[in-house]
Amino acid sequence: MPRSADDPRTAAQRIFAVLDAFDIDGTLVLTATELAERVRLPVSTAHRLAEQCVAWGGLERAPGGGYQVGVKLWLLGLRSTRIPLLRRVAAPVLTQLHETSGHQVQLAVRDAATALCMRFLPNRDVVGERPWLGWNVPLHCTDVGLVLLAFAEAEIVDAALAAPLRRFTPSTVTAPAAIRARLAQIRRAGFVRTREEYMAGVNSVAVPIRDRLGRTIAALSMIIPSTVCDDARYDEAVIAAGAAVSAELGWSS
Repeated sequence: MPRSADDPRTAAQRIFAVLDAFDIDGTLVLTATELAERVRLPVSTAHRLAEQCVAWGGLERAPGGGYQVGVKLWLLGLRSTRIPLLRRVAAPVLTQLHETSGHQVQLAVRDAATALCMRFLPNRDVVGERPWLGWNVPLHCTDVGLVLLAFAEAEIVDAALAAPLRRFTPSTVTAPAAIRARLAQIRRAGFVRTREEYMAGVNSVAVPIRDRLGRTIAALSMIIPSTVCDDARYDEAVIAAGAAVSAELGWSS
């Protein structure tokens, strides 16, 4: 949809809107027309801004057409002061969890209204084909998203649940009241298990990672094929791994 003549956004704000468009629902590739619709700009303007982002490195041209987030944005995010320490502390714990379980494990942080996978170790028998590293996933129906939402400030929860909630599978919960009840249960239990709520054939379990002040700064997750027996040992392993990372960051329960 073209922007109106009285659009108050500056040129920089329009550039930021183009980059933010890729976070709306986790879409990896957008055409200039799709960008224009999402950021309320004429197609010609959206195309020009996208090309400027490509020249800088924030976006890349996708092989099949359209645009995708560029490596430069990912590298810029890694410069956040808390990210290097978190990655360094979590790396050996994730590696051990991955080697002992044989399943996918990941570390994610909240990125506005989504969860961003910042560390990923794949399954020996890969579930799906998605490039999880650097991938933004919804908060309302993924294990890492639900954990991050459960321990987020009330205004963040309110904003997340006020937005349209997409149903990805028949098991996706989209009723805000039901999600709020689940978030309360996660806070009581200290972990969450999901069953084919974001991707068919995929179950998962996740726990919060806390810093020395007790703030939840990330979520640690194991992704398990739904064909695997529902074994409480996976819950215990992920809970122990999360506690180990949090302890290294100075958290004492």
